[in-house]
Amino acid sequence: NGMKFMVMSYETAEQFAARKNEQKDAYWVSWRSYFQAMEDAKVLAYGGNILQEPETARTIYADGEQIQTADGSLVDDAKQVSGYWVIDVPSWKEAEAWARRSPAIHGGAIELRPIFER
Repeated sequence: NGMKFMVMSYETAEQFAARKNEQKDAYWVSWRSYFQAMEDAKVLAYGGNILQEPETARTIYADGEQIQTADGSLVDDAKQVSGYWVIDVPSWKEAEAWARRSPAIHGGAIELRPIFER
């Protein structure tokens, strides 16, 4: 039995923009290649989703007793969550190896989080 990890990609505003600008072909080819490699290796447990830009978010949170709604992400950071998927691998070492291959690490980041098995 392997370990399951939620993999979250974080990208910069420039990386989000590359999805639609003159760099879009290279951007999407790199991601398709990465996901194909995970499928070929049979480690992709859930293909996940690509998220729209942070400014499309709506955040709901409690401010004392009041429930507040804010447009956009409340994360004030240069890197925002851009997508997520689940991998099933034998170890942290292999999970990290897959994270290092992600196109997001060039300017962005990958977060690995073990899934709590009930």
